[in-house]
Amino acid sequence: MGNSNKFSIWHTIFFVAVALLILILLETRDSLSVGDELLRKPTVEEFLTVVQEDVIDCDITLVIPSLLFDIVLFGEDLFESFKTLTVVPREIIFVISDMENQKVDHKKFLRLKRKFATLEGYGIQPRFLEYPDKMSQSMAKNIGAASAKASVISIFDCDDVLHPQRFEVLSHIFTTRPSVNAVLTTFSFTNSEQLGNHYLSQDMYNMSVVDSKVYDPDDLRQKIRTQMDKGQYYFLEPNSNTVYTWCCAWFSPSLVANGWVSVRRSTWLQYQQRNDMRVGEDIEFVTRLITGSENLTVVDLVLGHYRWKTAQEGKVII
Repeated sequence: MGNSNKFSIWHTIFFVAVALLILILLETRDSLSVGDELLRKPTVEEFLTVVQEDVIDCDITLVIPSLLFDIVLFGEDLFESFKTLTVVPREIIFVISDMENQKVDHKKFLRLKRKFATLEGYGIQPRFLEYPDKMSQSMAKNIGAASAKASVISIFDCDDVLHPQRFEVLSHIFTTRPSVNAVLTTFSFTNSEQLGNHYLSQDMYNMSVVDSKVYDPDDLRQKIRTQMDKGQYYFLEPNSNTVYTWCCAWFSPSLVANGWVSVRRSTWLQYQQRNDMRVGEDIEFVTRLITGSENLTVVDLVLGHYRWKTAQEGKVII
């Protein structure tokens, strides 16, 4: 009888100790609870493997305009492209519209937001500005630029992927060329199936190569005027005298990403993108910068990968 009671006491103590240990582990584990799911925060190796020993930031705000559907579908790949950055932006501003779209997995969006929040410990301040209804890309970009804290605004799309040196190169150009107010870069094409191959085959550049690939703003301005004189332009709208042209047709076979423009914040706030254009707002914006005598340059280096979407990726089916 005495042995039985002693066994019961030790049995009880054992299970109490185990229960306490489990509670302690649950309290201290590095995790996030979303609905019925428990998410572990990524380790440094899982989300940011920089080429340099220490993370270096720069005075650039990355603005990413997106519909809720697009950021949910492509946000994971965008996050992965932060893993190889040699220099990180000071902050990221996501301007997300169509938040009331019930066809999109809102729990997945919440998990993605919390994943991006882990960037705070590594010098990047992510912010999400969310709006219930759809808005134009130009309006979203103007909102992001107005909300930015850094001196340079850099635009990127959530369905594309960053080159590891994108912000290193941009920071170098704006720092060494104080008269330059805007920078465009070139890009390569990819798709969701080939995305991994592009990560593995990216060229890395030293700054002497970068300097040799930066276009002279005056020369570029003259070429744009020649291009427009030849009638290589678009009308802003039917029967309109306002025209704009793509920069820059002579960079073949490279393609210049007008949509990924980087601009000093003061210049952006002066010009802004037009909110009344359904398409072409980025090309028209660049045209106004150049013809308005702003010093815009192109660095003829691939600093991002543009994703061709499939028909399925363009539909709201998650």
